[in-house]
Amino acid sequence: MVGSNPAIVTKREHIMAQILVYNPIKQDGKTVGKKVFLSGTIDDGNSVNWQSQLIRKLGTTELIKEPLTVFNPRRPNWGKLEQDALEEQINWELDHQEACDINLMVLMGDSKSPISLLEMGLFAKSGKLVVLCPETFYRFENVRVTCLKYDITLYYKNKDFSVDEIVEILADEIDERNGRA
Repeated sequence: MVGSNPAIVTKREHIMAQILVYNPIKQDGKTVGKKVFLSGTIDDGNSVNWQSQLIRKLGTTELIKEPLTVFNPRRPNWGKLEQDALEEQINWELDHQEACDINLMVLMGDSKSPISLLEMGLFAKSGKLVVLCPETFYRFENVRVTCLKYDITLYYKNKDFSVDEIVEILADEIDERNGRA
């Protein structure tokens, strides 16, 4: 079962994939399969922890059929980092967004997500971004136009995405990048 341990390998039935999860606190550098970075709303740790919900769901879904390495930037002491730890966090996030195969950016409708918008700009031309953004997000039009201009895959609807929807979208994106779409 995937838990809060920063590096857990979950082996399931042959239909389901092996999931390796890392966060900035501890990692060993080993990766399996596609590398997915979970960017998007954190809001200093005050938002819904969609990342943990998604990781738990990935541990039980049959939609993901290949090994996967997930980089989760969320940490329990988000707003209380000392300068050195904050710099290490920022560098970890930037390095792993550069190294990932899919940068899955999930924005929440009631958030501001300024760092996510910064990261969207930084990685707009990477070909790795997949953005999920409800139309209720206060800068939805900026997100929509940027995605259109830079050919970024954008999923949107009139409310936040459920974890089940996020898993389904991720599975589709993996299949598409593997030529199975």
